[in-house]
Amino acid sequence: MNFLPIVRKKWLFIVAGSFWGIIGVFLLVRGMGWLLVAQGPAPIFLGTAGISLGILGYFSGFRGIAKQSVLRIHKLPERSPLTSFLAPRGYVMIVLMISLGFLLRQSPIPKLYLSPFYIAMGCVLMLGSSQFRLQFLGYPAEDPSESKPS
Repeated sequence: MNFLPIVRKKWLFIVAGSFWGIIGVFLLVRGMGWLLVAQGPAPIFLGTAGISLGILGYFSGFRGIAKQSVLRIHKLPERSPLTSFLAPRGYVMIVLMISLGFLLRQSPIPKLYLSPFYIAMGCVLMLGSSQFRLQFLGYPAEDPSESKPS
């Protein structure tokens, strides 16, 4: 008995894009929130640095990771488990990133100086999520004869 919902591959793209996008927004909001309580010119400089690092990081490497993820989903069977939007190593990476985020927030490093890294990662994830949404929008419509029970 399989407890995982099986979905068309098309829906894996929107799940992956939403997942990356939601986490990206979360990180952006957290990083920007730390900047909003700071005084002086540092918040403008650090916010700009975070956005710049995010754009640079996306185009210098993370775009390739997103493309690999898109290709991996394309190679899956037409109907796959909902959780297959992410490779198994992706789940390990999530645990590691959450742990690193927790450790950084608990460290003595002022949140003001952590903010560019949160903003950069948020930008990278937001930009990467667009690749999945584009795949979803361009995916062929379901053939009505496929959905009828035989």
